[in-house]
Amino acid sequence: MRAQIQRATIDAKSASQITVVAIASLLIILAGCGGGGGGDGGSVPARSGLPDALTFLEPITIVKGEVYETARSVVDFRGGFQSQLVATLDCSTSGNFTPTPFREVLWRNLANGKTGRATSAIGCVNTGTIFGVGVKARWWTGFIYLEFGANIFQFDVLENGTVIGRSTITVWRTDGQPPSVSFAHPAPESSAAALDGRVLVLFSEAMRETSLDVADLVISTLDGTIVPGLHRYDPKHFTWTFEPNAPLSANTSYRVLLRKSVEDEFLSGGLEADVEWQFATGSVNDTVAPSVAGQWPAAPCACSPPTTRILLESNEPLDPSSVVATTMTLTDSQQNAVAGRTVYLGRILEFVPDMPLTPNETYTVRAAGLADLVGNIVADPVSWQFTVDEGRVSGTWHELAALPFGMSGELASDGTDVYALANGSAASLTPGFRSFRYQAAAAEWQPLAELSRSSSADSRISPSVIWDGSELIVFGGFGGTGGLQRDGGRYDPINDSWEYLAGEWWDSSRTSSPIIRGIGAHSTIWTGDRMLIWGGLYADVGGDIKINRGWVYNPVIDSWTITGPEPTLSGTFDLLPNPNAPRPRSNHAAVWTGTEMLVWGGTDEFEVPLADGGRYDLATDTWQPLSPVDAPSAMAVARAAWTGDRMLIWSGGLGNGAELAGETMRRVLLTAYDPATDAWQPSATGWEPAFLDGTEFFTIWTGTEVIAVGTPAGEPEVSLLRKLAAYVYDPTTDRWRAGAEFSV
Repeated sequence: MRAQIQRATIDAKSASQITVVAIASLLIILAGCGGGGGGDGGSVPARSGLPDALTFLEPITIVKGEVYETARSVVDFRGGFQSQLVATLDCSTSGNFTPTPFREVLWRNLANGKTGRATSAIGCVNTGTIFGVGVKARWWTGFIYLEFGANIFQFDVLENGTVIGRSTITVWRTDGQPPSVSFAHPAPESSAAALDGRVLVLFSEAMRETSLDVADLVISTLDGTIVPGLHRYDPKHFTWTFEPNAPLSANTSYRVLLRKSVEDEFLSGGLEADVEWQFATGSVNDTVAPSVAGQWPAAPCACSPPTTRILLESNEPLDPSSVVATTMTLTDSQQNAVAGRTVYLGRILEFVPDMPLTPNETYTVRAAGLADLVGNIVADPVSWQFTVDEGRVSGTWHELAALPFGMSGELASDGTDVYALANGSAASLTPGFRSFRYQAAAAEWQPLAELSRSSSADSRISPSVIWDGSELIVFGGFGGTGGLQRDGGRYDPINDSWEYLAGEWWDSSRTSSPIIRGIGAHSTIWTGDRMLIWGGLYADVGGDIKINRGWVYNPVIDSWTITGPEPTLSGTFDLLPNPNAPRPRSNHAAVWTGTEMLVWGGTDEFEVPLADGGRYDLATDTWQPLSPVDAPSAMAVARAAWTGDRMLIWSGGLGNGAELAGETMRRVLLTAYDPATDAWQPSATGWEPAFLDGTEFFTIWTGTEVIAVGTPAGEPEVSLLRKLAAYVYDPTTDRWRAGAEFSV
């Protein structure tokens, strides 16, 4: 099948582009031009006597008998009629502009049964100098959703309600991602594998079975002796199992090689690289049945949302062939079975209900007949109960008027109105800060005065933006062309005026006067009377570096001071690190306690996530480390909120859950830090939201709760359909609740 697929690229248009195409750029097909029609692909035979009906102009790679391939979730079709289907028109005189009645193109996606239609215009051709040379016909239809795999589109041309021609086109939708190995057994570097054990590989998606050659999964001793055995692929559970013909040797090391040439079912390609690992056997066979290592929702949890996942974790891999419909069941309090399916994830089974569960209802999970890879069966069924909570806040979204330009990513509020800066790409049209204020009373954005300097285009992305009680302070960030910005301004809302901040960052009388440098990806907090920025990227003499220095801006005297001990600069004017502060980083979380700045997470100079932080005393200009006991795991993306006595650190739940098969079933990532005791306390909540990896999310402290907002997981086409999801955390009850989604 692979050889029959010809790769191409679909460029599905945005809604605005489609409007332009539909109105102004429909292609014209001249009668008599000839050209191949859309082939039937051999899948849907045309009616007897029906010719191929259409010439396809978009996608341009579609020709008769071939398959079009794309990783997008939607497709456009555009083209015209073949000449033999165009009605005869009288084009003998230039006054004849009357077209024939519209002809219809009806399409049906045989993969999902969805249908639609396009209309066409037929008329005489007028080139401006020659009239009546032929007829023209055009049609267009777009934003047609694709299922994964083969989508066979049947196009019928109707004239007066009668089908007069038919074409079929096959569009193959890939998932756009190469496959990967999400679980392997025996685990890499394990030292006591059973002698009668099997090797199992769980793929992240369905694989094309014909690509899984026995030479692609090789088990051998370290001296290269290949172990013979039986290969078996389970397409329902994406697992490839190898069973040796004879027991493995005791206390022996083995190597497993999975070649990258294996391919997924959706033709997105093979593995990114060969997967290779080693394990060592023990001295006994596996005669012990698996045991339960974890379950979710945890009994007797009464905080599960209606969309909760039901998970059962074993201490060893389960046999995929034992995962049948009766293995894991869910019933309500009246013993009614809940319809759903069971998903195999290696050591974890997940039951996915077909519909959301009922609030305030108690459910029973039952799993029976669980077996490991060599057939040891759990004798007694596993069973537990949990209760569903409504878990939804009563708040509502209010849509704001659109900004004239895109926002820079940072906002500030004076308690009533909201201030926003235009981003670099938009604001770079003219030099200077382009800023706006949203007045809640008027429900509109109002442009503010511009801060501009003829020698500098000050547009920027993600600068420091702080409200100091009477003025808006802006500093640093990334310019419209990506460079780090080295200045800032203060906005006076009473006089609608800006002025530049002082240019010196610290007292230069004690050291060589430095060149003012730019900064970005740093943290910014307001201490009550000063702005404190710390860490991030710094435009040093030799290039951008990550730093662990901070600067304090005093708006009363319009001056900067640098934090940390002298010297601050090297002999070559490079910024020296602070030996007492946490290591350099960017994109970290920071809060102000009233007396100290608390910092956590971020990424180091090699973009490695960090699992440490510190507390900074502004009065003494000193740092102390935060306790590592029960501290959060490394977080490249972290958000923090100060509740008045604790710092809440959260990663957005990114990567949380059973998709990381083989790890802890449920990792609660919200953690609270108490500076009074220098102690961390993980959240004991049962359910925690999780955003997609790469999601831009942020948190807001309302005074009693934390609101987290971001793009929700599971959006099939973020570029076409985008939503905001809100979640609310109450630290008093240690509970999350979901809010309504909002389409943007």
